[in-house]
Amino acid sequence: MLRKMNNRVCGVMLAAMMAAAVSATACGGQGSTGKTVTAQHPEDFVGMPNPFTDNATLEEAEEYAGFSPMAELSQVLGFSVPEVKNIPFEVTSTVYTNGWNEFAQVEYQGKSQDEAVLFRKARGTDDISGDYNTYSDVKEVTVKEVSVTLKGDDGQYKLAIWQQDGFAYSLNYEPGGSQAVFVEMIQSVQ
Repeated sequence: MLRKMNNRVCGVMLAAMMAAAVSATACGGQGSTGKTVTAQHPEDFVGMPNPFTDNATLEEAEEYAGFSPMAELSQVLGFSVPEVKNIPFEVTSTVYTNGWNEFAQVEYQGKSQDEAVLFRKARGTDDISGDYNTYSDVKEVTVKEVSVTLKGDDGQYKLAIWQQDGFAYSLNYEPGGSQAVFVEMIQSVQ
């Protein structure tokens, strides 16, 4: 029995040594052309390569992706969703959200976590902001012949709400800004 076991162990070891020899010869870096073949991997490479691509502008990202997120959102909801312009900080990311097929939401994030603009649009006349804070400053202003309510504290407004052509709009801005800052953003979506 011990002799059979030794023969099996020797056979397995012999097969392993032959496989190692074949592997060393085949993978020794010499191809059939005699050139050295080397696979280089970054030292920090783990898993699959990064599937994301950074783009400098929204237009560049749309061209790369082959579609416009804003156009897709507008098509799904059945109404146009404008892009907010004149944002008072450098936008580093934009998130487009379909709110249960009832409202469009576009969030613009700045370099700092404290910089954000949240724009919403929906059919109807209800306040769609989702901001139920009580503010010390509430002011009615007219922007392009439309009444807009600004809300904030100490002259720094954080919320604008208005209705126009059968749609409700809201614009939240953190950390808050002047009336002039809000008017510029609102005019860009009217």
